[in-house]
Amino acid sequence: MYIEEIVVEVIEAIPRGQVFDENDVIGRLLKDYRYDYLVFLAGHAQTRNPMDAAAAAIAGEIEKFEGVFVERQGVGAVSNRLRSVTYECTQWKRI
Repeated sequence: MYIEEIVVEVIEAIPRGQVFDENDVIGRLLKDYRYDYLVFLAGHAQTRNPMDAAAAAIAGEIEKFEGVFVERQGVGAVSNRLRSVTYECTQWKRI
């Protein structure tokens, strides 16, 4: 299954009205689609920071569905990645 299709499945499973960011989607990928996500992550292995590159790519997949499944809530939310590194991200609301 392609990551784009999996992201759609993950978004569709999020209750309408719930706010989330790409790390919520990545957490679900790791829980329910681990193999597919690890293959996707391996595709970013040659980048300077594979985790950040993969997270940005997942964020881009979410953004493709703006106005269809999700509504942008703004940038500036703080989220955590592995190793408790915090960074700014976009939050989305499932519509």
